[in-house]
Amino acid sequence: MKRFKFDVIGISEVHWAGKGETPSGDFIWPGEDTTHTRGVGMLLSAKAKKTLIGYNPISSRVITARFNATPFKLTVIHVYAPTSASSDDEIEIFYDSIEQALTPTPQKDIIIVTGDWNAKIGSDNTHWESVMGRYGYGDRNERGDRLLEFAALHNLYICNTRFQQTANRKWTWASPDGVHKNMIDLVLIQKRWKSPVTNCRTFQSADISSGHSLVLCNIKLRLKRRCTSRNSFTDLMLQDIRAMEQSKEGVKQRWTQYCSGLYKDEGGGDEMVKELEGIFPSYEEDPQDILYSEVEEAIRTLKSNKIPGSDGITAEMIQAGGEQLTHEIHSLCNKAWHEGVIPESYGVENKVITLLKHIYEKAQSAVRVEKETGEWFQTSVGSRQGYPLSPLLFITYLERVMDKAMQINRGINISGTLVNNLRFADDIDVLEEDCDSLHQQIEQLRVAAEEAGLLMNTKKTKTLVFGDRNIEKHVQIAGNIIENVEQFEYLGSLLTWDNNCSDEIKRRIGKSIGAMAALK
Repeated sequence: MKRFKFDVIGISEVHWAGKGETPSGDFIWPGEDTTHTRGVGMLLSAKAKKTLIGYNPISSRVITARFNATPFKLTVIHVYAPTSASSDDEIEIFYDSIEQALTPTPQKDIIIVTGDWNAKIGSDNTHWESVMGRYGYGDRNERGDRLLEFAALHNLYICNTRFQQTANRKWTWASPDGVHKNMIDLVLIQKRWKSPVTNCRTFQSADISSGHSLVLCNIKLRLKRRCTSRNSFTDLMLQDIRAMEQSKEGVKQRWTQYCSGLYKDEGGGDEMVKELEGIFPSYEEDPQDILYSEVEEAIRTLKSNKIPGSDGITAEMIQAGGEQLTHEIHSLCNKAWHEGVIPESYGVENKVITLLKHIYEKAQSAVRVEKETGEWFQTSVGSRQGYPLSPLLFITYLERVMDKAMQINRGINISGTLVNNLRFADDIDVLEEDCDSLHQQIEQLRVAAEEAGLLMNTKKTKTLVFGDRNIEKHVQIAGNIIENVEQFEYLGSLLTWDNNCSDEIKRRIGKSIGAMAALK
């Protein structure tokens, strides 16, 4: 400890009976009551002893200690997990004991969990990016999956995987013959505190008379200097508030300027609009009144948990208005329909196609920073997000593009039907039997899209070859080579070259654990 200058070191497999601390107070431990098996402990520096608030020997595999630190108190939990030969019941009892240690810990405490986990998490962090970095070691086993689930559930991050190290600074255990090496001694910290972690590595040079190596983790907390007087504190606060106000105003102005340019019409799509105009029949007589049931259905299907507009009225408020509000909305809609005039707040005049045209001619947007709204500006390009009809109009527009681009007699034969594309809004999946046909179809789609004023995002476009066919060709779009991948996430599902669902199942488990953790 003196050589490496560390304050708290957790030790596994202590094999001391009973529980307690040494007379000098520099070592605390829990063990079996009668047998010299298992056991964990913590070795404390003189500085750590002075700041020790208390410790709790949960079991012979788990001990927790709390230290007085700044800006928050520090809780260190050291564990010794059952080996891979242990039963699943033993593993669950072990994790239950860690839960028992975590539950009473104050929310503001900095929590660090260290120990011999006897679990291999491997080096692949795909779908587990929130709990581990890219610099793991070896392959993952079933116990490793269980550890990752535990870390995700408690918002913990594995520090060993955060920093790029040579192999001998990663593995923490070696078999007696030196053939097998694994990284199983891990340091976990709350995700919000991973930034102060400056290093975490193995020290093979430390002689600890064990098949395990010493793992040390550096955590640097930067403390703010305290103000010397009330007046200076007040002055600094006023300066910060003024700076924040100026910054907020600057943010609103900058985003307003950027968005105004982004949504400025630069032409394109005129021919497509003329074609679409010819699709819809012209009515000599006005259609019938808007039905009360149509208004009811429209209100019922409003999406909840959406940010309201500048009027502050949410979908939930409209739905809670009941029959009386529905009657008012129904009357207002029919009045606008018969008179051909929409309330000024709608920003339009006239009806049917003309109504739609005027709605989008007068479309405006604004940048909101917290609860303050910036200056309104005209939007003359894009799908005008926030307008209820925008999704339907965009789908109609894109449908015309696809009809022009895709060839009916091409695609994949599925039960006697040729399928050449799958679509959800602008997420398009083009299907073909060979690379040349795929390239031809995508190029036709690109040209048709550009004629309609749409651009294909080549950075997000990937190709995926199903089966074990080795295809050396690469599809090019407008001179850009499209990356060929072995797996791709489409509409929330993971597609793989071999149609294997294992990674998809693991990904969904990880997401569900993350969702559960967010509900805590």
